[in-house]
Amino acid sequence: MNIKSKTVFIVNPVSNGGRTEKKWKKILPLIQQFFPESDSFITSNKGDALSYSRKCMESEKVKKVIGVGGDGTNNEIINGFFKDQKLLRNDFSFGILPMGTGSDFSRTIKMPIQERPSLQVLREGNTILCDVGHVNFLKYGEEIYFLNGLSFGATGSAIKLIHEKGNKKNKFTYFEKGLESIFQHKPQTIELYSNSEKVFQGPIMLVAVANGQYFGGGMKLAPEASIENGLLDIILVRNQSKFSLLKKFFSVYNGSHIDGDKVKLLRVDKLKATSNEVVFSECDGEVVSPLPFEVICLKQVLPLIVPRIVF
Repeated sequence: MNIKSKTVFIVNPVSNGGRTEKKWKKILPLIQQFFPESDSFITSNKGDALSYSRKCMESEKVKKVIGVGGDGTNNEIINGFFKDQKLLRNDFSFGILPMGTGSDFSRTIKMPIQERPSLQVLREGNTILCDVGHVNFLKYGEEIYFLNGLSFGATGSAIKLIHEKGNKKNKFTYFEKGLESIFQHKPQTIELYSNSEKVFQGPIMLVAVANGQYFGGGMKLAPEASIENGLLDIILVRNQSKFSLLKKFFSVYNGSHIDGDKVKLLRVDKLKATSNEVVFSECDGEVVSPLPFEVICLKQVLPLIVPRIVF
C-alpha cells in the first residue's frame, strides 16, 4: 500500500450487493474532477478497510480519509483510527461517500445521496467533532468502535439469520427479517447498568444503543439521538402483544414509536448489558459477539465531514 496523496478513498466494492463496484467505476471521472490528487484502495476481504485506515494513520501526509460503501464499511474504517479509546491522530478528517445498502449514518448527517453534491461536501471539508461508541464484549475478549450504533435481541437474531442463510443485505431483506422477528423471536431477560446503577431489568424484544438516528435501512429508531452530545440513546422495546409490536414496527419509520412504556428511551454515557441467556448482537448489519458487553460514548472525538447546512 503506497500512499502518495493527502486524500485517500477506501472502497468496498461488494457493498450494496456489489453495486458499489459498478458505481465507483462509473464516477471515477467525477472523483478525478473533485480530487485530482487522491489515492483509492479497494478492499477484497473482511478486515482490509481496517488495515488501510490504520496505514493512513501511519502516514502523516494523509489529511482526509473517505469511506465508499455503507455503515459496515465505515465502521471497519474507523476501527483503524483508534487504539485504547483514543484517536491515533487528530490532524485529519473522515468523510463518507454513501453507497451502501442502508447508509443509515449518512441519513443522520444528511449527506447527499447523489455523487456530485456528496463530493462537493467532501471537498469543502466542513467538519464537526463526532461522538464514537466503544464496546467491550466481556466474555469474548472482543472490542469494537462504532459510528452509528448496535442492537441486540430480535435484531441481533435477524442479522445472524441473514448471514447464516446467505441472504443479500438490502432494504427489503431488513424489512422482511424485521417483520419475521416480531412473530418468531421470544423475549429475553436482561439487566442494564449505567455507571454501576441498575437502570432496567426484565424481558425485552430488542434494545438499540444509538449514536445515529437511523437503523435497518431507514428506520428512525432513535429520532432524537445526537452525535455531538456525548450520550447514547438506548431504545428498549419491551415484551408486548404481537399486534402492538406490529404497530410499533411500522411507526418506527417516522420515529413515532417511543411512548415511554412499551418503547422506552434512556440516555446514558456508559452502559453495561448482561443476561443469563444467549442474546445475539449486531452492529450496523454485521454480526458481533453476544452479551455481556460494556459500551462507552467517546465524546466529540472524531473529525467528521458534514454538509454546512446541517450542523
